[in-house]
Amino acid sequence: MRNVVVTGGSRGIGLAIARRLAASRDYDVIALARREGELPSRKRNDACTSAPATSR
Repeated sequence: MRNVVVTGGSRGIGLAIARRLAASRDYDVIALARREGELPSRKRNDACTSAPATSR
């Protein structure tokens, strides 16, 4: 299984890519967004893990 990080994963093409990769079950997907509130909620048993992007 491969790890994949998708930026812009809260909507549009980023969300579509994250969902497609997660549905294949060949990837562990981490979706990033600028704000946590923009991410679709995901449970641990879902195929896609969501996390807010942070800058330092």
